[in-house]
Amino acid sequence: MLAYDRKGFWPTGRAPKEPPGTARTLCSPLVAVFVATCLLAMVTCGCSVNVDWGEDKQGGTIPSLNGEDSTSTTAAGGVTGGTTATTVAAETLFTRVSREEVQRRLALPPFAYVSEMDTGGGWQFVGKIAYVDALANRVAHRPRAGIQPVGIAVNPDGTVFYVSDTYKPVVHIMDCETHEKKGEIVLPGIEPTDVLSWSRKVAEGPVSYQEVGGCTGALAVTPDGEKLLVCTKAGLQIVDLGTGLSERTLADVHGFKVAVSFDGTRAYVATHDWFTREARRLEEWFALTEEGVGGSLTVLDTSSWQIVASRECGLAGGLAVQPDDSLLHLSDLTEDALRVIDAQTLADVALVPVGKSKPTGVGVLPDGSKVYVVCAGEARVAGNAPLTTERIGASGEWFCAVITTDDFTIRKKIPLDMY
Repeated sequence: MLAYDRKGFWPTGRAPKEPPGTARTLCSPLVAVFVATCLLAMVTCGCSVNVDWGEDKQGGTIPSLNGEDSTSTTAAGGVTGGTTATTVAAETLFTRVSREEVQRRLALPPFAYVSEMDTGGGWQFVGKIAYVDALANRVAHRPRAGIQPVGIAVNPDGTVFYVSDTYKPVVHIMDCETHEKKGEIVLPGIEPTDVLSWSRKVAEGPVSYQEVGGCTGALAVTPDGEKLLVCTKAGLQIVDLGTGLSERTLADVHGFKVAVSFDGTRAYVATHDWFTREARRLEEWFALTEEGVGGSLTVLDTSSWQIVASRECGLAGGLAVQPDDSLLHLSDLTEDALRVIDAQTLADVALVPVGKSKPTGVGVLPDGSKVYVVCAGEARVAGNAPLTTERIGASGEWFCAVITTDDFTIRKKIPLDMY
């Protein structure tokens, strides 16, 4: 998981089209299947990046992360928070933060945040967060955080970001400025996963998704910075960031991806029915991901957290909201395509095939003109080794598709290394 920090403030008082610090889901570095989310390929974990506005709030420029000549940060995806009517949000920030503090924070270097895991050559897994200096293009800090960090979401005020953990029912709170872990949010109703016992269980035979699934996954912060949405094996949990406590669990909403509308009134969850399915061997769960079976889309009213709409679709590898809240962009693993959906009616607007590759992370430029979709070649469990994957397929199947939203046509395929 990768997230990009845009500082979160605009001293001129001019509200941008989307709130700063928004994390967007991009792609999954499908390495060794150390955990269930990684095991289930591009669906249950991902990395995220924020598309930069290209102009800082002091009149200068910030290196843009959306240039089409880039192979590592050209995509953005799954909006985790934002608003079209940002005047209220901007005024709220200014009542809490002085102009001097705004200017001080803007002088700090922008960072990208990447979740990592160090195996140390054995079973002593150590989670880490790489703070990548976006100006110098180097890792500046790498503090420890849990066992295996997965999802990342940046608070709109740009002070902290949140990291989920596959093996532990917690969300780590990381400080954007001190580069250290600030605390954690404990999520109720979930037992931590023991790595050794998990690996033995999946190696012995069929397991249910309750057994193989990760504790936590995708995250999203509401535009006002007050709520954190966490996909967990207990259901979607709503965390009050003021108290740091989970205030409710939507036990019937199980999702792989989550996004919040830019006006903050709706939450979109790429849901699935895997908890209702019979036990399978590890490689069979993996194949289910590749086939994109069991997906759906659920819409929640954020004022009541009630389900207001839903529809069937392929399993989602990524989810993003158009900045004007008119469309949803969903990476459909069943169709191997970007599915464009009307955000109000949930009717299909377009289906953009990406070929043999699997569409994973997806994101939209702030002006809504282009959608970026990271497309991955096929991966599978290697032999009988439950914690190892292998890549198959041609190198040309790994790319980032640049799709224009005026005609929903792939205009360019940016080659990516197999990850």
